[in-house]
Amino acid sequence: KLDAARGQGAGETVLVDRADPAAALAACKGRFDVVFDPLGGAFVPPGLAALDWNGRYLVTGFVAGQPAPFATNRALLKGIEIIGVR
Repeated sequence: KLDAARGQGAGETVLVDRADPAAALAACKGRFDVVFDPLGGAFVPPGLAALDWNGRYLVTGFVAGQPAPFATNRALLKGIEIIGVR
């Protein structure tokens, strides 16, 4: 999927380890326009933090288990969109 994203023009991609998503995204804070999230769970807070202003967070599933609650003010403060994608 990373190769497909790069083939469609993604300038940068990151493969996140499910065991420690926060570590993989710690250096990515505010760098991405789009986050594709098939995991949910513990991935949500660092995934949202990785978004730049006006970014889009694409929710595509919950492989990691239950959907994670998050502070909705994050969407307002960063001007981001959280979009459910089927």
